[in-house]
Amino acid sequence: MDKGIVMEVLSSGNVIVLTKDGQFLSVKPHSKVEIGEEASFTLLEKDRQYQAIFANHKIRWIASVAAIFLLLLVGIPGWFGLDSNVDKVAAYVTVDINPSVEIAISSKETVLQIEGINEDGKKLVQTIRDSIIGIPVAQATSILLQESEKLGYIKANAEVVISTTRLIEDQTFEKNIEDQVKRAVADQLKKVTNVSITTVETTAQVREDAQKSGLSTGKYAIYLMTKNKNQEIPIDRFKNQSISEIAKDRDDLKQILGKNITAEIVEQWHDKQESKNDEKEEKKELKDQEGKQNKNDHQKVDHKKENGKNEEKQEVKIELNQKTTSGNKQDDEIKNDRKEQKDDRNKKDEKDKKDNEKNDGETKHKNQ
Repeated sequence: MDKGIVMEVLSSGNVIVLTKDGQFLSVKPHSKVEIGEEASFTLLEKDRQYQAIFANHKIRWIASVAAIFLLLLVGIPGWFGLDSNVDKVAAYVTVDINPSVEIAISSKETVLQIEGINEDGKKLVQTIRDSIIGIPVAQATSILLQESEKLGYIKANAEVVISTTRLIEDQTFEKNIEDQVKRAVADQLKKVTNVSITTVETTAQVREDAQKSGLSTGKYAIYLMTKNKNQEIPIDRFKNQSISEIAKDRDDLKQILGKNITAEIVEQWHDKQESKNDEKEEKKELKDQEGKQNKNDHQKVDHKKENGKNEEKQEVKIELNQKTTSGNKQDDEIKNDRKEQKDDRNKKDEKDKKDNEKNDGETKHKNQ
């Protein structure tokens, strides 16, 4: 018996179905069905070729609606071998030895993807990627550690940090993943002396911030805890050194390692860091505002000075104009005085001349 999703109901009683192997067929269903439902039918292989819908003139219309129904098929468990949980990341696990590696895990606790975070991690992943995709996380962890040991990364007094970031609500799932990875690490490294294992539960936000910083989630969580204890270790040390190397000269770090650190604890340190960052940002903004205010004040002072200079220039100009006007007025008065004096002299000379002529005439008349 075959099955398919009903794409069209024909007037003949047949239906057009889309089968799991991607064929469009015209078949007689065992029971009455509607479009979008799953139909059961029996079709002999020899008849399959003749029933292929691609020979039907309606294929263009069928193809146009097929894409819509394909979107619905993803939600039907088992259809085309698809499962609604497959390929969805349910959690991330990071393992830090010196290689820093992140593993994406499905809800079935199998490996979906693995990525190297630092250079050593990238080299390690290149050698094991193909062998661990799709296998249980515990087995994948064992392979990862075996290869790390071959490459010389695991030595005595090693510090291993395991972080888990759960993306689904199931807390039991996260605990199972953490226990499996921790047991795999312990079993694989039981021959190595003085190995310390630290487990850290984190949130998606912490993981996101870790990615921005260029660190694994586990290393970033440890960094936050030392940073917020006012015993900050430069972040570059976490990028370039293993936890074991950093812990050699940092007793405060040794106090954190070897414990099981919950997500609540990490979140507290993360919130404190966020508060510090906010405080720094507020101080920076305040300083910027003060700088802008000082600049504005200086500009106002400079503007006043410039206005003062312009006013002084204007006053000097006015004074010069006044002096020039006054001087011109005085010159005009002098000229007028001189002209009046000249006119007076001319009038006097003219009068004297007439008087002389008159006197001369009277004298001449007397003599006659």
